[in-house]
Amino acid sequence: MSVADSRQTSSATPSFAAIFPLPLSTMEAFMVADSTPDYPMMCDLELTFAGQIDRAVFERGLAFALARNPLFCCRIETIGSGPAWVPVSDPPPVKWVALDDPLDDDYGAPADFRSQGGLRVWVRQGNGESRVLLHFHHACADA
Repeated sequence: MSVADSRQTSSATPSFAAIFPLPLSTMEAFMVADSTPDYPMMCDLELTFAGQIDRAVFERGLAFALARNPLFCCRIETIGSGPAWVPVSDPPPVKWVALDDPLDDDYGAPADFRSQGGLRVWVRQGNGESRVLLHFHHACADA
């Protein structure tokens, strides 16, 4: 389900289409410019649950949440006189892996806002528990 599909499936889901392209705020522009491979402006939120997560339900819930937080699903383009948020067509892929598997190279890679949004998602499961890791750029969430 794409973010756009999620927006259309619920009348309670806000539509943000009219605000895009959205110029970056001064703080967002700083966070993007200040992010380097040695000091990325990425942060993590890891949630631990007992039991296994239903994949279809999780992905529907994620699409629903992302529809309310559209900057997680935006890339940055230069439009007019400066950078602006522009929605991507699909939500970030969820990587479903075993609990003990190491995180892949995407975890340490810098956010490339020219081609994708600033959110990466892993669901790690095993031994009767699940962990959801949300790895995201500060510009998408804090500004």
